[in-house]
Amino acid sequence: MLLQLFFITSVAFPIVDPGKDMTVYDEAYPMLYASHFVYDIADLVLAARKGKVQLNSTDVVTDEMMSYFSNTSLDFTSDDANGLAFSDLIDFLKANMAGVMLGKSKKEKAFEIELIQKIDQISGHLYLSTFRSLQQKVSCVYGVVKDTMNKRIIIIFRGSETRIDWFSNFNIVLENMRTPTLVKEKLKKPMSKTVKVHKGFYQYIFDNSEVDVQRYDKIREDIEPLMEDGYSVYVTGHSLGGALATITAFKLAGTHQEWLPRPITAITFASPITGTTGYRKAFEQCEKDGLLRHLRVVLPEDPVPTIPPFGVGRTLKHVGINLRLVKNKSFKILHHTLSNTWSSLRNSLFGKPIWQFAYHPDGHPHTMSRYYKRFVDVSEDLKNIKIDDIYQDTSVVSEAFSTSLTKLEVPVVELNESEE
Repeated sequence: MLLQLFFITSVAFPIVDPGKDMTVYDEAYPMLYASHFVYDIADLVLAARKGKVQLNSTDVVTDEMMSYFSNTSLDFTSDDANGLAFSDLIDFLKANMAGVMLGKSKKEKAFEIELIQKIDQISGHLYLSTFRSLQQKVSCVYGVVKDTMNKRIIIIFRGSETRIDWFSNFNIVLENMRTPTLVKEKLKKPMSKTVKVHKGFYQYIFDNSEVDVQRYDKIREDIEPLMEDGYSVYVTGHSLGGALATITAFKLAGTHQEWLPRPITAITFASPITGTTGYRKAFEQCEKDGLLRHLRVVLPEDPVPTIPPFGVGRTLKHVGINLRLVKNKSFKILHHTLSNTWSSLRNSLFGKPIWQFAYHPDGHPHTMSRYYKRFVDVSEDLKNIKIDDIYQDTSVVSEAFSTSLTKLEVPVVELNESEE
């Protein structure tokens, strides 16, 4: 790492309005699709690498292109500045439905067909730019999608698949994460230097000894060439992918990189808990300063968002706006600044009956299909709510938080040392 001493810079990053004229439904629904879609691609690629399926080419995804599935990460921006059109990707998935459906139940297969049909209807403005899955046994899998209609660059993390993934989910060891540059001067020590986060999630992104280039650095390399005027950055994922999306969005939001537009928007589904109280305060400061927006979608009966309940010697805390999709076609919205003892207990591992970890006759509540169905149930209501309005609603956020929200300004930052 390069050390930058006594260097003062004006951070002139672009300021965007990612939620302009868009509702919670408009912003979150595509992220739900994207979070599931990354599972499909990863599963198909892995099945092909293991020789379980023989991939069929299409007019666009040729035999030559498919050779990359076996021995490299996928980068589709060399032939087209945006990447592989989703319409062409959908055609490829349809030609390889046997691989997509491999190991899925009858109900999952029906959901898969419905999902692909719906994505096909909105695929005209979507492009898969990169997909990194070559080292998925030891590293997180993610894709980058460019949305040319809504001017979004979307980073999508795949959720828990391998035993290593689930070991990371339950890891209770904490790790010091360097506090993002743009907010550290507003925090007291020791938070002004480091905050404690879940070690397993941290290592996947910032400190993985099994890879040559850390995922965080690779992600920045992937998205920088895709940026255009007026574009915003979204980060999303389900389960483990949601936790990785949360930490990555936090770090991106507070970086001094001048080319990166702010605010960063994180929309996650079924995310485990990511950090301690200090981390939450730093995260909250990013939200206050207009650098970061976070919508965390959960089902109350899903046990995964309750893990891990604590790290070594510390209680772990959720962050951002919590959208709870309740069974009776209703929902509850609450920012972490209004959480109390009851809400903390309800959202913790200890607030879940043991049966929720066992067999479910209608499917486990952690599945993407359950999240999809519950989201659809309240979609009409979510079309009348905006994320930016939630941040100013004192029935959802604390009054102290609401009154401290500031319009995003370009700060002057003294860099005493390089970021991770």
